[in-house]
Amino acid sequence: MGPAVGLILLVNMLTTLNIAAVGVTLPAIGAALGVSPAQVMWLADAYLIATVCATPLTAFLLQRLGPRRLLVVCIAGTIVASGLAAVTRGLLPLVGLLFVQGLFAAPLLPTTQTLVVALFPGSRRGTGMAIWGAGGTAGALIGALLGGWLCTQFSWPWIFAPAFAVAVVTLPLVWRAAPVGSPRAVAVDWLGLATFGTGILALGAFLNIGDNVDWHKTPSVFLLPVAAIAGFAGFAWHARRTPNPIVDLRPFASRDLATVSLLCFGIGAFSTAFFQPAMLGSVLGFDATFLGVRGAFGSIGMMAGLMIAGPALGRTRPFVVFATGLVLLGIGKVGFTHYTPGLTQLGAIWPAVLSSVGFGILTAVLATMAFRSLAPEHIGAASGLFVLSQQLGYALGVAGLDAYLQVRTEHLLAAGTPQAFATELAFLELFWLELTAAILIPVLVLARRRPV
Repeated sequence: MGPAVGLILLVNMLTTLNIAAVGVTLPAIGAALGVSPAQVMWLADAYLIATVCATPLTAFLLQRLGPRRLLVVCIAGTIVASGLAAVTRGLLPLVGLLFVQGLFAAPLLPTTQTLVVALFPGSRRGTGMAIWGAGGTAGALIGALLGGWLCTQFSWPWIFAPAFAVAVVTLPLVWRAAPVGSPRAVAVDWLGLATFGTGILALGAFLNIGDNVDWHKTPSVFLLPVAAIAGFAGFAWHARRTPNPIVDLRPFASRDLATVSLLCFGIGAFSTAFFQPAMLGSVLGFDATFLGVRGAFGSIGMMAGLMIAGPALGRTRPFVVFATGLVLLGIGKVGFTHYTPGLTQLGAIWPAVLSSVGFGILTAVLATMAFRSLAPEHIGAASGLFVLSQQLGYALGVAGLDAYLQVRTEHLLAAGTPQAFATELAFLELFWLELTAAILIPVLVLARRRPV
């Protein structure tokens, strides 16, 4: 089991290394490329939207390739995409490469989660999910810390070096330790993939580029949300009528999985994780090195939360563990609303740490709760749905909040508010919105379904 656990940790690290490094260096990248804070946010959203589009393919790819070959292909793709991103200088080409990185990263988490479910049965599931979450958290820690330092000491293209190096080291381990599985030929649900992908891409494009072309004054832009609605409606209609849809929705018959997925989507949709370093760097003047250190402390908090939750789930009721995590998450998010001029380094760090501890606890509880009532044959599809719900929330959330940030900043400027103050107010409104959602969504969703 030792090599398998090491494999899970390293593979999951790759899912967050690049995006964590990009997240803490967005202000520096935007300044170097000469684009606005809202436009540079396209980098994060391109990665997230790509993971949403590609995650539904995981179950098909696992059947067609098996775990070993699938992981090898994804890691090799990460190596190539990271190398190309390091030599790219334009915003749009970089957005394209972040999208490609997201495509290759998408199958990694569902694949390793499937392995965890098989390796950690019964009462050990909480520990297994904590290990699973720790890999991605470690990647976020290393990516943030090294990304910020490399950006300050050298230049932003070096932020892709850590993921490149870890992928090169992980590739031979995967080839030796990952299970081959039982690959078999299966048909691709191209119609399901096309309708779902159309919905995601059209909605993401509308939220990202709408404000840059005055969507409220350009009627043709409204074709994008129409295409999104048509894509999602077509996918829902098709999924109910095909025996092997690209996204198997049957596991949602489990109320546990459906509840957890809805909760994960809601929390992700209001997350300001990518906006916090953008404000700290662009508005309050903190450099990339500090933002990397802050991100690393947040990752340590996440790991601490996972380590606390794993044993606690075996000793006390999950509802108690969940409530503890929610309280810590809420207190941390209160701290974000105090990100104003004169903020000290300690004042910037402690909210990130405390909210991350709370989020780590919630992640372990929700991951354990999601799979507790599922039949073994539904685990693979359920893992894809669980990860997809989080990724979909983050992708649409970044795009939607970015659009709100642009619109709100423009309104404040039109009202005569100074530029720096207008941007600061718009960011703070996002943090208040996140705080409200972080409390209300879990309460509303779990009011009739406690994780007992």
